[in-house]
Amino acid sequence: IRLSPRAGYRSMAVQKGLYKKYGAKRAEKPGYSEHHLGTTVDFARIKFQSKAFLWLLKDGIKAGWVPTYYYRRGSRFMREPWHWRYVGRSAAMKFYQSWRTPIERDRRLLEGLKRKGRLTG
Repeated sequence: IRLSPRAGYRSMAVQKGLYKKYGAKRAEKPGYSEHHLGTTVDFARIKFQSKAFLWLLKDGIKAGWVPTYYYRRGSRFMREPWHWRYVGRSAAMKFYQSWRTPIERDRRLLEGLKRKGRLTG
């Protein structure tokens, strides 16, 4: 699997521009973005039905990465399979336990699509 970082750390000025361009439904308010922490990355070309997303769900979580804008309940944001935050292995396991049911459902679905050759890159 080849992962290509598209966005990592964002300055306040960049986040202000994104917030102005996309609004509150697609961008976090300046000062509240996980990208300000320097622990978050958006990967290029990651979609739900991709081999890379399946790999991240299986191995990324084990390595300490979590898809914070994908399984978060009550979020006003759309699901972002490309958005991953490094929280460390211990914290990632806590996130996994909280999101276990939807993660395992998605993993089974994606494994089935993979067997049928229906996942993208």
